[in-house]
Amino acid sequence: RRAFEAAIEQDPNDVETILALAELYKQTGEAEKGEAMLEEALDMEDATAAELVERAAPLYARAGTDAGAAEAARRLLERAVVLAPRHTEALVMLGDLHYQAASYEQAAPLLERAVQANPRDPRLWLQAAASYLQSGNATQAADLAEEGLLLFPGQLSLLRIAGYALMDAYRNDDAIARFEEALVLMEEEAVQQPEQQAELFAALGMIYARKNDHAASDSFYARAIEADPANALALNNYAYSLAERREDLGKALEMAQRAVETTPQNASFLDTLGWVHFQQGQYEEAKKRISEAVATGEASAAVYEHLGDVEAKLGNLDAARRHWQTALDKNPDDEALQAKLEQNR
Repeated sequence: RRAFEAAIEQDPNDVETILALAELYKQTGEAEKGEAMLEEALDMEDATAAELVERAAPLYARAGTDAGAAEAARRLLERAVVLAPRHTEALVMLGDLHYQAASYEQAAPLLERAVQANPRDPRLWLQAAASYLQSGNATQAADLAEEGLLLFPGQLSLLRIAGYALMDAYRNDDAIARFEEALVLMEEEAVQQPEQQAELFAALGMIYARKNDHAASDSFYARAIEADPANALALNNYAYSLAERREDLGKALEMAQRAVETTPQNASFLDTLGWVHFQQGQYEEAKKRISEAVATGEASAAVYEHLGDVEAKLGNLDAARRHWQTALDKNPDDEALQAKLEQNR
């Protein structure tokens, strides 16, 4: 502490030393003193945007491992962006801080503004599109990724994010084209990334399943599993598709079990395993697995409907109606589920 205090006397604006000393104050029971020192360091009322960004830069560099530094950098950068709304460096750093904190709704417009200020950086296009996709705005994500690909055609990461955004926006044929383009590029450039390749095959499987092209869907799921036998999404989705069609239930059970082993607390995977048991007529085992899916707290309307179907098969109509009603509460527009409840009043 004495060494750092002496250093700050020599240079009161040395942010790295201020951070280190503030942390030492916390460790030695004087956290308030450390906070006060940080507040003083951030007190730059008459600073320009450039000065605020300069002060924020070392804080931003430590943000990944120091929550206090991340918060201090965020405050400085927010003020910088107010003063200079098109300051590229401030927009990039502030957008990235929000992105790393999973605050995607805050990150997306900042990173889009950074792209507008500096359109020649493909990483900005990627992160901006990813932020919109993560925040649930697939249309904006797709538009940004597609615009980025005009500047950077054949950029693999942009192709992938464009494919996922187009898929989430239900632009199925456009998504297929982007995923296939990415796979061709990986093959041409001999990119040895089987996990990434498997993800693209699995995505194509999902899209063809939407189109009710089960032959194509099964083929892509199989290619995903061949590329990466631990790809839980492909294992789960392939198993569920077979269960829905009541085809090859032994294979479906084996894949569903592998998916659950990979991610034991995934509600969707547990539901699939239970649904395979249901289609096999193993209702008690189905109830056990789907109840585990509900217990995760992440169950969708479909999971509750499945549990209701299981209870109905077991003769527990009161329990079945409760689960169907929960499913309907989660998805009020499901007319088939409404009809099911009416038929079982």
